Amino acid sequence: MLQGKRFGSNEEVIAETEAYFEAKDNFFYKHGIEKLEKRWNDCITLKVSGKEDGLSLGNVQCSFPSRVPFF
Repeated sequence: MLQGKRFGSNEEVIAETEAYFEAKDNFFYKHGIEKLEKRWNDCITLKVSGKEDGLSLGNVQCSFPSRVPFF
């Protein structure tokens, strides 16, 4: 989306970002929200199993307990 582009102002970055997300359909948002539940449950499962050191589930970092991932 923004990779490789140069912008002359913050307003240009904001406009490009808003246009990107406005172009997404409902499936994009629905699918993303549904993935949050699985990722959250994966993090909780790893926490309960005691394997929380250096967790990385794809692009998701699981941090406990000081940070809630995804928000």
